[in-house]
Amino acid sequence: EEAKDLSQEAFLRAFIHLKGFDRRAGFYTWFYRILLNVCLDYRRRRGRVVWESLDQKANGGDDGPGVASELATPDQEAISGEISRRVGEALQALPARQRTAFILKNHQGLSIQQIAEVMQTADGTVKAHLHRAVTALRQRLAEFI
Repeated sequence: EEAKDLSQEAFLRAFIHLKGFDRRAGFYTWFYRILLNVCLDYRRRRGRVVWESLDQKANGGDDGPGVASELATPDQEAISGEISRRVGEALQALPARQRTAFILKNHQGLSIQQIAEVMQTADGTVKAHLHRAVTALRQRLAEFI
């Protein structure tokens, strides 16, 4: 429900500020920046964000953490849940800019240039954030790699 409210707020802000849209920039990155700002504003008001699996939500919700096979044993499900929990903790431990760059690149599939536009920074800075995020995640999740 909160995600729907935030999406609606982002669309409303985009509609209100459509006249201020610079047509030289991409609409996707402009709107994504609005959506990111809405989410950051919400986070500041509410405090810490708890990451949830979108796949899990789409598949009906309460299947346990992550994606589990119908044939998975309880041990396999426990291991899968532990891995999901640890990955979530590792992502939360990243500095905000590194986490944002990592999620935009690896979860949303944005290019370096698109991420730079969304984050309002240089391409090289995005690459540095991504490199540092991957290095930190590898260190924190070394036992699973």
